[in-house]
Amino acid sequence: MKSKNLKGNSINTKLNPIELMLVMNEIVWAKRKIKKMIPRAVHEKEGKQPITTEEIKSLLKTANDFRKIAIIHFLSSTGTRPVVLTDPPLKFKHLEKLTDSCYAVKIYDESSEGYWAFLTPEASMSLDAYIRTRKLNGKHLDETSCILATKQNARARKNDYLSQQSVSKALSKLYKKA
Repeated sequence: MKSKNLKGNSINTKLNPIELMLVMNEIVWAKRKIKKMIPRAVHEKEGKQPITTEEIKSLLKTANDFRKIAIIHFLSSTGTRPVVLTDPPLKFKHLEKLTDSCYAVKIYDESSEGYWAFLTPEASMSLDAYIRTRKLNGKHLDETSCILATKQNARARKNDYLSQQSVSKALSKLYKKA
């Protein structure tokens, strides 16, 4: 597999079923030696540098709607990645108002990886402003409604919730524009 230039993660994926079979059948094997032969990743992962406060301010100045502003504040306040908004989609049942100016959000609810994240007062205010605009546009919101939804006039909309791709694309465009 190394001669075919497969990456370490691909090799591990192919070896996992073999390893499981050996373990389940109590066959002794040189796991440590084999794992040492698997090449390590040499590419750098994305997100080498965190976004700065100045860059966030620039994004907020460039953002032209309440939803984008709420997304920026949400991600910067919680320190989460965009996938948190969409997998599974965050709904109002995951949002708990702690004080007049602070929300708690259950991230990855119904998962062993679930945890609570907290919105700053500024992020909570931007989320409240976004929710108000949705209500003013006639949207009925309940516990099962998505916190951050697709735009009302989106053509050929399959779901009410944002996809990870649409969040990333919107942030990327906004970042380039800023």
